[in-house]
Amino acid sequence: MASKKTEVERQISERPRRNKPSDDVFPERWEEAVLDVEKCLLRVKSKPSKKKGEDKDGAETKANEHVKERNRTPAKEIKEQEWRDWPVDTILSLDLSDKVKRRLRRSIHSKDLYVAFRSGNLTVVKLFGMANANLDMANKNGWTPIIHLSGTNSTDIVEYLLERRVSVNKPSHAGVTALNNAADTGQLAMVKLLCKWEASIEAAYNGQTPLWSASVSGHLDVVKFLSDQGASTGVIADDNGWTPLHAAARNGHLEVAKFLLGKGVPIDAPSIAGDTALCLAANEGHTNIAAFLISEGAHMTAATEDG
Repeated sequence: MASKKTEVERQISERPRRNKPSDDVFPERWEEAVLDVEKCLLRVKSKPSKKKGEDKDGAETKANEHVKERNRTPAKEIKEQEWRDWPVDTILSLDLSDKVKRRLRRSIHSKDLYVAFRSGNLTVVKLFGMANANLDMANKNGWTPIIHLSGTNSTDIVEYLLERRVSVNKPSHAGVTALNNAADTGQLAMVKLLCKWEASIEAAYNGQTPLWSASVSGHLDVVKFLSDQGASTGVIADDNGWTPLHAAARNGHLEVAKFLLGKGVPIDAPSIAGDTALCLAANEGHTNIAAFLISEGAHMTAATEDG
């Protein structure tokens, strides 16, 4: 005869079902990850030991003691709203055996892991780390958690991942690294952290280095920092033959253009199509940048292959 469900199990089973997110979709809310963690922990704690009445791993006993210390009811009687806040920090405080960790790890899926990272909650991420989950797991596009997080301000989670020895320079299938993404999104604190962990400042995808990405997006503070770290400001160009100056001029980033010229970037360097920074600025209607480049000596007669 099947045993009766505990109150917690009943409440969890009655929750509305949610569609699992794909590897490339990360919902703003992270209840999905917490829900799966709850189910996982229920299995860990409710797994009967070989001897009747024996709490072999001591996990449930320790959990109950922890809860009682907080003036709550034992784990099996915790109300839903309390349960949602309880498992992660409690389980992290337990000295779980390798057997329990393996059981916990088997209950974790890649989608749960990515939703946990998206939550921005370090404590949740640590739970997966405690279970020895693969924290360097890539999705179908080759994006690892650290690449995703590099475009956010979650430096605490990224530092935790780096301390767990995930690869700081592992690229996506397209060649994007964490530093590329951090520079492109203007996350200066993240850029500094990644450089501290020896991220490659010249790692390029489609010829675009982190400094190039920061230039095209207009993140002057990131451009300055990467330049101070020794990143090339003018030699490296993307697959179109654009230098960072081309990128900044085309997108209307005057202060970035000024900085790059101050670093000696060739003002009239042509792209593969023959465009100079002045051509691109003029074509996009950035008259302030065009005027600045002319004042700095840019040739007004420069033309493209199309004339």
